[in-house]
Amino acid sequence: MKSVVMVIVLIFGISAHASDFQELALQSPFVQYPVSVENDNVPLHLKSAGRGFIFSAVVPGTGQLYAGSYIKAALFIAVEAASWYMYAHYNQEGSDLEDQFHVYADEHWSEPDYWKWISQHSGITYSEENMEALRTWEHENFSHGLHRQKDQQYYEMIGKYDQFNAAWDDAGIGLLDQNWDTSNPARSENRLYYEDLRDESNQAFKRATTGATIALINHIVSAMDASYTIYRHNQKQITTSMYLQQKRINNQDFPLLTLELCW
Repeated sequence: MKSVVMVIVLIFGISAHASDFQELALQSPFVQYPVSVENDNVPLHLKSAGRGFIFSAVVPGTGQLYAGSYIKAALFIAVEAASWYMYAHYNQEGSDLEDQFHVYADEHWSEPDYWKWISQHSGITYSEENMEALRTWEHENFSHGLHRQKDQQYYEMIGKYDQFNAAWDDAGIGLLDQNWDTSNPARSENRLYYEDLRDESNQAFKRATTGATIALINHIVSAMDASYTIYRHNQKQITTSMYLQQKRINNQDFPLLTLELCW
């Protein structure tokens, strides 16, 4: 916003000539007096909203420090630290539980026993030479096939799907031996315990993801807030400019002292 206040200055009297004024106006300096709205003794200090945005986008709270908003800076920094602590803590917890249930599965679930169980129902002899035939029969009769590598899907399936129940070391006769189409089979207790470990690990990883999400949102909110805070800061600043200007009154030119306020 700009406001102009003109003050008539009778420097040369009412009879001042236009040519004299023009020469004076050209020689007169353009003077700016930067001041703050809140305190006339504080020099004007405009800040870059874009710079504040980038600061806080990289490290939340630094844009607020740049803007001079120290309380909000502390809040954003605290949220950043807490969110990354949450991520690190639960990610480590999830990894530890993952290692734990991998070891437990390797100790209590037997892949050879699983293929022997497949052999029993398929009529295909269990041997290295017949492994591909056993896998083909498995895919034809079940919705899932055991992965060749002990990857994430391997460890998920042996606990999640009933077809793998027979290979748990406390399964006894096996899941589907008595009733092939059972809809509510009795499950191995070791399998149930294993599933609890997996669930705890997955929940920990989800909490870690939540921490990372909070950190990302904190970056975005902090950057936007820093930009707005700096905008508000700049809105509280005004610039005063003082210079001579020609004003024609009653067909005569008068030198005027013009005071211009910009905010």
